[in-house]
Amino acid sequence: MTEEEMKAKIASLEAEKEGLKTKNSELIDREKAAKTAAETATREKEEAAERAKLESGTELEQAQAQIKKLERERDQAVERADKSEGALKSANLSNGIKAALTANNVNSNFASAVEALFTSKAVFDDGAPTIEDLPLADYAKKFFASKEGQFFVDAPKSSGSGSTGTEAVDSYANKPFNAEQFSIQRKTDPAGAEAWAKATGNDHLVN
Repeated sequence: MTEEEMKAKIASLEAEKEGLKTKNSELIDREKAAKTAAETATREKEEAAERAKLESGTELEQAQAQIKKLERERDQAVERADKSEGALKSANLSNGIKAALTANNVNSNFASAVEALFTSKAVFDDGAPTIEDLPLADYAKKFFASKEGQFFVDAPKSSGSGSTGTEAVDSYANKPFNAEQFSIQRKTDPAGAEAWAKATGNDHLVN
């Protein structure tokens, strides 16, 4: 091999070496770019997953808050309904007791005491007031016909216990006559109603 050929061979090898260096550099750059792209994609994927998690958490919190709000509104509605029902029951009981006192001619001086007594005993069955498993009106009639209940009734007995007709008439002398009460008493206490009519000059109602 001549000197010229050797120089040419060396030059060729140098050129090939430089080419390999360039190609290697390109491969390194390409690998770095691919690695960077992969890292970027991974990071973006993780960020997207985190955002989705946060957004999902926010929606869950909003849903939970909405549920709590609806439950609170439901409880308030139930409370209002209970209060309304309680007020209605109280009014029905009070009106029922007053009607029973009037129907049984209870002395007005004892009205508050009897009302308190009945109120303490009353329970509700399907919204209707009852006492000792009887409708209020039936219990009142039974109670005021008893020895205990007669104490509260304004109309005295016209017989028994030493009472006389004259004493009964005299006991009604200062009691203002009331046609409605008289009509009720005539059914529950005919003798007392007759004494009341005679004592107040309404004999024609019983003759």
